[in-house]
Amino acid sequence: MRLTLLLFFLLPQYGHADINRVFITGQDLLDYCEQSSNFCFGYVTAVVDDTGTIYGDKAGYCLPADINAETLQQSVINYMKNNLQILGLPGASVVVIALKNTYPCS
Repeated sequence: MRLTLLLFFLLPQYGHADINRVFITGQDLLDYCEQSSNFCFGYVTAVVDDTGTIYGDKAGYCLPADINAETLQQSVINYMKNNLQILGLPGASVVVIALKNTYPCS
């Protein structure tokens, strides 16, 4: 019971502080993608895997059945380069926006 009360009072403080933390912005992601294909590949595919797992067919984008990860990565890079105004957003958001606009569901 004491542990439950302690966690009740402590966790909201830590959770609130962490929820607003962005580690990689869209600009950071574009910079990393231009420097390291491996980092870019990992980041983009992780966002795709996560959004697909969490949202399923409600993710807001529909990838072609035959797409490969390299094409997906290049699509995100191209979108970022052509839409510099979104680079201040969190990197994961930029990836999802790029996917929604590049691979819309019909």
